[in-house]
Amino acid sequence: MESTEIVDCMADQDVIEARKITKMLDGTRRSTASIIFTFSAAKLPERVHIGYESVPVRPYIPYPLRCFKCQLYGHYVNTCRSSHAYCSRCVGKGYYILSKEVP
Repeated sequence: MESTEIVDCMADQDVIEARKITKMLDGTRRSTASIIFTFSAAKLPERVHIGYESVPVRPYIPYPLRCFKCQLYGHYVNTCRSSHAYCSRCVGKGYYILSKEVP
């Protein structure tokens, strides 16, 4: 079901936007079973009714953007301007901990 169809079906529950959460798996982007709803009301409802199910609602708080090259927040590796890589465990210079090749 597309996001616009979900919003149309749930308009009576103050839903103004629905966005499916996706993840990368084996190089392809796939949808998960989770959906982020935006409500017009200031207070979140405790539950929403989807079809014949009553589903609990909780606030969505995304993780902050973190670069695994320089270990700073606010950007990802593909936009990092740092000339050096730093280990996230020991702050060693010149390698990633993800590479598992510690000098």
